[in-house]
Amino acid sequence: MTEPFGWTQPYVVACCKCQGTDLDFFLQPTSATRHFTALAFRGWERRSKDLEAFAAFGVRLPWEKRDRLLAEAWGHSLGDPAPVLRRLAGGLWPRVAYDRLAKVMASPQRRAVLIRLECASAKDIAAIATARIDLVAGAKGELVMRLGAAEAVHVADSLAAQRPDLGPAGSIAWLEATAAEHPYEFEERLIGILQKRRLPAPPWAGEAGIRPISSVGALCSASLEFRNCLKEPWQVRGALAGNRCFYRVSAPAPAIVELSHDALLGAWHVNEVLGPRNRPVPGPDRAEILRRFAAAGFPYLPQPVWASSS
Repeated sequence: MTEPFGWTQPYVVACCKCQGTDLDFFLQPTSATRHFTALAFRGWERRSKDLEAFAAFGVRLPWEKRDRLLAEAWGHSLGDPAPVLRRLAGGLWPRVAYDRLAKVMASPQRRAVLIRLECASAKDIAAIATARIDLVAGAKGELVMRLGAAEAVHVADSLAAQRPDLGPAGSIAWLEATAAEHPYEFEERLIGILQKRRLPAPPWAGEAGIRPISSVGALCSASLEFRNCLKEPWQVRGALAGNRCFYRVSAPAPAIVELSHDALLGAWHVNEVLGPRNRPVPGPDRAEILRRFAAAGFPYLPQPVWASSS
């Protein structure tokens, strides 16, 4: 028993060995239950490594109120977990993601941003948990409607870092005012001011002939060079939020490769391989590019795997 239990395996085993345990609860969990048990396990292990003591706590997870159990595990209230758990995507997350989730759940301002999302990935949680609280509190209104809650927080944080003269409150005020006063130019103006902003660390450093595009300005430059849509606001927002990553390929043929992060699978994959003017890359060269990305751990999945099952 390893996947999908991962780092929680010792705790699942300890619970399943206890008499009267609801085995289905631990061995066939729903997505919400998997995240709930992992959050409880993580809170407990931060306080104690005693598996025997944990088992007495763990067997109560299927039966008792979840808010009380999480408060006991973490030592403080995380609020009502139900509206949060049903929004969490993917399988089991790393330990640090649950540390961040607990931080978000315990903060009314951060929780409010999370609740606005339909589906939250570990990357969304990281953006909400690590942004300055004043930026989180200000992510509302027209800004959120235009960008989405998690992206609004990330963009506000990016702007504050790029324009320290504005300060956190000034960054929020600038974004809100520009979104309201220039609805058709808002995102273009934002991209202009964020030209020097570095993008999140890529999932792969690349190799000879393959290099990640590392800043908003470099993304716009590549768009001009290849005459494609990389500088479009939705592409830039996705790259800033860490949902997309772009690579410039110089050999065996010039191309832009887009990696997409699938929130449900919790993994990166190649989504597109296109040449200048979005033209197809010649067959043998395209096959070689895809082979090199696959060898690095990024298969070609042009659409979510579940989309082809209907």
